[in-house]
Amino acid sequence: STNPPTLTDTPTFTQTPTPTPTVTNTPTEVVYNKSDLNLDRHVNTFDLFILALDWHRVAEKEIGNFLLKIETEEDLESITVEGSGRFDVVREGKYWAPATDDPDLLPNMFQNVNLYPFHPEFFTSVFPERFAGQDTLALILRDSPRDYFAGAIFEFRTVDGGTVYGFDSVADYLDTSELLTQEEVAQLYDILSQNFQLRPFAYAPVHPLAVEVASNWEDASFPVYLPGATIEKTYEALTVGTNYGRVRLLTVPELAEANANGTISWQDILVLDVTPFDIEGVQAAVITGSPQGELSHVALRTARRGTPNAFIANPHEVFAPYENQLIRLTLDENEYSIDPNVTLQQAQAWWDENRPSVPNPLPPNLEYTEFDNVLDMNISDSSDLVGKFGGKVAGLARMYSFLPAENQIPAFGIPFHYYHEFMTANTLTIREGEDFVTVTFQEYLESLLEDPVFQGDPEYRASRLEGFRNIIENRSVVDPNLVTALISRIEQVYGSTSTMVRFRSSSNSEDALIFNGAGLYDSTSVCPEDTLDGDELGPSHCFSGQDDERTIERALRKVWASLWNFRAFEEREYYQIPQDEAAMAILVSLAFPDEASNGVAFTGDPIAGSDAGYVINVQIGDFSTVQPDPGILPELDILKVENGQVTEINRSRQSTLLPEGEFVLSDEQLHRLGATMAIVDASMPIDLEGHTRDEVLFDMEFKFTQSGDMIFKQIRPFLRSNFQPVIPKLNNIRSDIDQNGLVDSRDLHLFLGDRGDVLEEETDF
Repeated sequence: STNPPTLTDTPTFTQTPTPTPTVTNTPTEVVYNKSDLNLDRHVNTFDLFILALDWHRVAEKEIGNFLLKIETEEDLESITVEGSGRFDVVREGKYWAPATDDPDLLPNMFQNVNLYPFHPEFFTSVFPERFAGQDTLALILRDSPRDYFAGAIFEFRTVDGGTVYGFDSVADYLDTSELLTQEEVAQLYDILSQNFQLRPFAYAPVHPLAVEVASNWEDASFPVYLPGATIEKTYEALTVGTNYGRVRLLTVPELAEANANGTISWQDILVLDVTPFDIEGVQAAVITGSPQGELSHVALRTARRGTPNAFIANPHEVFAPYENQLIRLTLDENEYSIDPNVTLQQAQAWWDENRPSVPNPLPPNLEYTEFDNVLDMNISDSSDLVGKFGGKVAGLARMYSFLPAENQIPAFGIPFHYYHEFMTANTLTIREGEDFVTVTFQEYLESLLEDPVFQGDPEYRASRLEGFRNIIENRSVVDPNLVTALISRIEQVYGSTSTMVRFRSSSNSEDALIFNGAGLYDSTSVCPEDTLDGDELGPSHCFSGQDDERTIERALRKVWASLWNFRAFEEREYYQIPQDEAAMAILVSLAFPDEASNGVAFTGDPIAGSDAGYVINVQIGDFSTVQPDPGILPELDILKVENGQVTEINRSRQSTLLPEGEFVLSDEQLHRLGATMAIVDASMPIDLEGHTRDEVLFDMEFKFTQSGDMIFKQIRPFLRSNFQPVIPKLNNIRSDIDQNGLVDSRDLHLFLGDRGDVLEEETDF
């Protein structure tokens, strides 16, 4: 049980004399005219009165989504929530402001966090034609390219009963060079103080790094409000509940590294030194060593997922006795309890009851041996098709059954039979007690699945799976007859053994409507001539720019091994998909080492689930559109399509790799792309699995070649956000799930990142 916090060090508030902004409130003043707001395309969305002059009052009274000015306490209360996390926070909300003088950027806005607690969902929902399908966090976290400032606004109650209003700004706190400089804060203060008219108004950083930087500023041209150094508050639950899990003590940089390596498990209780900006995926529970606030991304996401979450003072010290142990953690409103005296059987029973399940995958057909061309496949029997060749091959075969020939590439499938043959023919030696025994790969895998330590310890599980993949890729034998047959088939289909092709994963646990498995498995390029030359010396015979050889044997091992990627295993396990029913087939298609552009296209907004139009993310060459390097953003175009034709192109964002005013795709290419997507949207066969057609989007991977050909190389269905599978709530959890029983689609991409990774996107090498 915890006591009310006591103040042991008074917060500091420094006020440097600054000119007070001149504010006129005459009824005829136009704060922003309609052209400034660029709302021409949003009138229907917002139900705005075009003749209204006072836009921020229209926003409050007619929309409720945002305010352009905050003039009174009533204004502030209408778009904020009661504060938490810090003793002095009375209310908190969020803002968005342009970081440059680009006239195309939206103006400073104060979003209604009662409707849209996240910055990204506010803009993708309220301004879909501008931000649909876009990772808006990429626009604010790093200085290059930072289009907008974003952060929180606060009402503080000081120790003497006075009131201070303030703001902070988010940044990539893992890189201290990304923290806002004194000059940038001054720029932001000038913008916000014109529209936030309650006084006194100050810069009030929250993150410890930002507080440390601000405390060293001298002669700032703006007021600064800093929190007290020691606040005697030891516990606050953001989402109450109970769960079992294994304790992991991490710093925020270590968390980022673990996320990047894919080693965070849904069985982990994450105990963090401070509050990170965000946490991807699903965990058993989250504990932070700094207060969070109800509008922090961590607090919002854990509440939506139903994940127990709390601030506990000095958490590494508290949980150190239980590090790497399985515990039962209970977070109540006023106290928490840790029970280390639990068994794996108790934990497993709890997990089975309180995590979601999806239909089991179709069983693989282990007898079928033919390398069928996708154009020759029987698409009328879905179970037979997926059972032979997996989800990716089946999706392409269905799309190519009606897609114009000029948008296709030759492709064929390698059925499940050969994966099973490989797993039962290769052996390894393991220790059983005092003895060494030889078992097949399949038998070894079965022994892992039955091992209680493997079942209950994510770190042990990750280590064993990594070792198993290493054995598959480096200490196994591929049937020479299979290699010879594939060389012959590739030469038959593509006309040469010096043609670079692509071996792409096609498991029976991907590309389904309920479980899409995006990005879980590996694909790789293949040069048959590299196998035929009889050596392992590069460069590749198919592409001189490839330093190492790309043999058929290497590719088969790599794709088959990826079925046991830790991320793939964890996502299947979380959704209670039987691991012993998973299998891997392969799609073979042409590679494009010199593509002009590549992209991912959706027949709707994959983030907000809205109908803003077709959403196109595209980049030059083979630069990634889904997981770009820091500072690199793809072009984003929104297409309105009527009667199968593009009627409007909205250039929402330019590629950061191109000069100002240049685009990856021309208007003509976008018209072609949109018209072809309309054909797919209208004609694509789909297993609705109990849903209606209007609940389903399609996402597609496409490329434009140097000669201008437009190629579609992958498709998968995508369930609209309001129809995603239910994640059952845990006992006593206070969250959005309590209200509607549904999880946000952005929280379903569990081990890939919370948005953007909805399509497996890859380079050809």
